[in-house]
Amino acid sequence: MVYKLNQKMFRNKNKLRLDYIPSQIFYRELYIDKLLDFVERASLNFGDSKYFMISGSSGSGKTMLINYVIRKLEPKIDKLTSFKVVSINCKHDRTPGMISKTILSKISDNISLKGYSSEEMLSKSLHIIKKNRLNVLIIMENSDIFFKQNPQFIYKMMRLNEVFPRSSCPSIIFTVQNKELLKKIDKEIFGILVGNTFHMKEYNREQIKNVLRYRSSEAFNYESISEKIIDICVEKAYLNKSNIKYAIKLLLLSGTSADKAKCSQIKEEHIQNVSLNIHPELDESDLNNLKLTEKMILLALTDLSETTEFVSMGKLKSQYNEICKKNSMKPINHTWFWLTIRDLADLGFINKRLSGKGMRGRTTLISLPENSQSFFRNILLI
Repeated sequence: MVYKLNQKMFRNKNKLRLDYIPSQIFYRELYIDKLLDFVERASLNFGDSKYFMISGSSGSGKTMLINYVIRKLEPKIDKLTSFKVVSINCKHDRTPGMISKTILSKISDNISLKGYSSEEMLSKSLHIIKKNRLNVLIIMENSDIFFKQNPQFIYKMMRLNEVFPRSSCPSIIFTVQNKELLKKIDKEIFGILVGNTFHMKEYNREQIKNVLRYRSSEAFNYESISEKIIDICVEKAYLNKSNIKYAIKLLLLSGTSADKAKCSQIKEEHIQNVSLNIHPELDESDLNNLKLTEKMILLALTDLSETTEFVSMGKLKSQYNEICKKNSMKPINHTWFWLTIRDLADLGFINKRLSGKGMRGRTTLISLPENSQSFFRNILLI
């Protein structure tokens, strides 16, 4: 095949951005109608239930589906000046105080947030909703950590109508990766959510390929990407829990890399090079949002993981202390260290398990997620 000189790689690069909402969503028709009905009812503030849960592995399309439904309703929603959507990433806003602060700041522009407790900010938000007759939809993405560590806050959010008028209480959509959470959560919460949940099934190979072909046709010039490159991205996505988000990242970054190198077409080496800097299930923005202590612990684990897969809590604490010493910082104590390990595990940045036979005593063994060492090494800048 002969390529044109100075041919542009991209037709529209933005169509591979993770926040882009395509005009068509494939293989998710069963979920769209149910969510569409819920969001429409939320915008009008009526309906039997104000709470919804979507589960699905990373890259299954939970966020895209929600945004697609909201955009589909825009002609109706735009006429409703009282309807507000508040999106919260629970990997970033990880405490009740941070959640309450985000809600209050999104529904009221001119208000001081200093000096308020979590409950006071939440109460103030509800008073503003009531006063201004707002219909509010809160989207709590990646809320697994709250269901695991702070179910009482979730319960409180879902029982606000017992203290405030139902019309003042926001509707909430929770997204989680672990569908097994429903089996473990409080019976009261389960009773409220049951019937308003669905699990997004993983795509099969053919479905992934069709989605990537469609997204590639929107983003790239025809000659820029071959069927072979799409097949490589399909396989990488399929082997990582059918993670289409990962495949789209690979297409965007490999296309950008090829474009910078003035190549007319994406090659296998472009995909290979960029894959070192991204991870199927971990997001760079989530990693950058971690606290300094958390980053230092991850760096310590990354160092130790060069020679062994599993690291004991004691060895990791010693390596972390060494890094603190080199950076003239005071290390956290054992209790806070244990709690931080718990948080990192619940956020998906590390794996932990109790030691088994062959080890003296019982200790917690910690490891990095599979194929994440280079990802952490390239991004963690302490």
